[in-house]
Amino acid sequence: MKRIISLVLALSMLLGIGQAYAAEVISSGSCGENATWTLYDDGKLLIEGTGKMTKDIDGSDRPKVRKVVFAEGVTGISERLFNNSGESYPLLEEVSFSSTMTDIGINPFIYCNQLKKLSVSAGNPNYTSADQVLFNKDKTQLLFCAGGKEGSYEVPSTVTGLQEEAFFDCQYLTDITLPTGLQELGVRAFYRCYALRSATVPAGITELPKSVFEQCKSLKSVTLSKGIRTVGVWAFWGCVSLQEITLPDGVKAIEDEALANCPMLTSAVIPDSVTTFGSKVFDGDSIVVIVCSEGSPADQYARSNGLQVSYDGTYSPDDQSEEDVPVQDTITAGETVKYEDSATVPGALIEGAFHFLCQAVPDGRRKNDIRRGKPLKGSRNACLKVLRDKGDIRADKPDPPVTKVATHGKGGIFNLCNGFVVFAAVDIDP
Repeated sequence: MKRIISLVLALSMLLGIGQAYAAEVISSGSCGENATWTLYDDGKLLIEGTGKMTKDIDGSDRPKVRKVVFAEGVTGISERLFNNSGESYPLLEEVSFSSTMTDIGINPFIYCNQLKKLSVSAGNPNYTSADQVLFNKDKTQLLFCAGGKEGSYEVPSTVTGLQEEAFFDCQYLTDITLPTGLQELGVRAFYRCYALRSATVPAGITELPKSVFEQCKSLKSVTLSKGIRTVGVWAFWGCVSLQEITLPDGVKAIEDEALANCPMLTSAVIPDSVTTFGSKVFDGDSIVVIVCSEGSPADQYARSNGLQVSYDGTYSPDDQSEEDVPVQDTITAGETVKYEDSATVPGALIEGAFHFLCQAVPDGRRKNDIRRGKPLKGSRNACLKVLRDKGDIRADKPDPPVTKVATHGKGGIFNLCNGFVVFAAVDIDP
């Protein structure tokens, strides 16, 4: 009899019958009509029951979660369920989906920046995972990427669509390669990918949707293939490192603030096909030069919004009036100079580069000229020259501190800070 009991116990352990999870339960609750959650002291969050998980766990328990396991019987999870302001699951590293999970909403794990592992049961009919990314079963749709993914990633050639918020807040993603067969980019697909440096959008994409690259702060270049018809609202908003952009022929509309808050953007090539411009496509004090055809809708838009225009890719400032302006006869390298209205620097005094501080003039044309880096009135040899990638022009930094560095492709360097503009001038026409 003892031998029989021993065999039964051994089989029970092998089959998991009656076996309790080794860790201790520290909290539990309901997370759906027929679904419950249990949190163990080792950080495992177990979702059990039937149906869909529609409610998050208690707020005080979220920072303790390291792994989420969806048990057999759970069939779905609501969209963005685990986001909760981005601070709720700071330690979550792994998520495991069961074979019964068939309804996953829009990226439920946005803002989970430490999430590095996604796994799906082999028997799941709807989903599969690979390389920290969740796909539909045949890998034609990329649903979302784990927020902790680092470095470069090449999207599989089978993928034709990136779902909404697919790479949302993947802050450590540096490079992305999109397949030539891609036909759909979801809203906010690369939102807040802070480390993303460049992107090439393939020819099958017809729309850059809302906020698709918003706040990609390291994005310096983007290549857009023919086929795009619309650049959506906030498409590149806050891309503070973006220096130039060329819209392909065929684009018809640039929507509201699509290229706003891009302080380093110095050149935007806009084809004649663009006939619709939204509100504040560029910032009011943007230094961007619009490269377009004379008389085109882009030309008209730029001029009506006080933006610089170039018809051949080379910027030529508007004719400057010859009215008298304050002039200081001698300027020493590094000297601080303040002007009430506007400023000129005689070219003969410019040897190499020197720095001077010019108080921002009242609202009006000259103030906008200064902000955009146009040459100041006076000597043709005095020109503002851009300093890319240099945060402080003056070694002793003006007060208040510099808050914005801007560039201009030909003539002009300036940093715009609160109420002051810091210039450096060089003799470009000796």
